[in-house]
Parts: sequence; structure tokens; C-alpha cells
Amino acid sequence: MPAPLPDDESATPRLRSAAAARLAPADDLPPRRYDDATLTTLAVRASAVSCECPRHVAELLLQLASFEAYSAGCRHRNADDAALHAALQQVAGRARVLFEDALERPSGGPPGHAVLTPS
Repeated sequence: MPAPLPDDESATPRLRSAAAARLAPADDLPPRRYDDATLTTLAVRASAVSCECPRHVAELLLQLASFEAYSAGCRHRNADDAALHAALQQVAGRARVLFEDALERPSGGPPGHAVLTPS
């Protein structure tokens, strides 16, 4: 269970700094594996599983990539804003990488067949 957040406003910069320190620099994240056009195509294409999860994963990837780019270009009022946006960019980028991995996870179908990948 996470520790409760302090009530005082003075703790906010410390929390932001601590969160930013735990994250790797944006340069350490791999580039996107799928562009928007590919993800859109994958979201409407049939998959190896009989549920809508692959479509949802493709849609999440579109949203995560968009937020990752938005956070990278967000305007900063001060150093705390810059640290917060850098941390948000990192969180979005790390989540993107995990969901890209999920798209490529073997489906249990034919050998080499993933849940949802370009053919």
C-alpha cells in the first residue's frame, strides 16, 4: 500500500522531485514500434483472440503515445512544472513499451503468431 501523501503544499515539489529521480531519462525509452496508422489498422483488424482486448490495447497505445508526446512538449511555468512533465512523459513512455510488448505476446495460436501484429 502506498504511503499517504502529505497534506501540506510544501511537500509537492519534494514529491515531484522524488518521482522524477526514480524515472529514467526520456532518451532511455525505445522509440515507438507502431505509428498511428498501423495502430488504427490493427484496432479494426481481426485478431487471434475472440475478445476485444487487442483493439483496446491498440487504442491505449494511440492514447499513450499522444500523451507521451504532449508531455514532452508541454509548456513549463517553472522547474517544478518541467520535472512533473518529464516524469509524466516517462510514465507514459514506460506504459507504452509495456503495451507494445503485450501486443506482440504469443497468442497460443500457430507458432510465431502474436495476439495482434502487422502481417
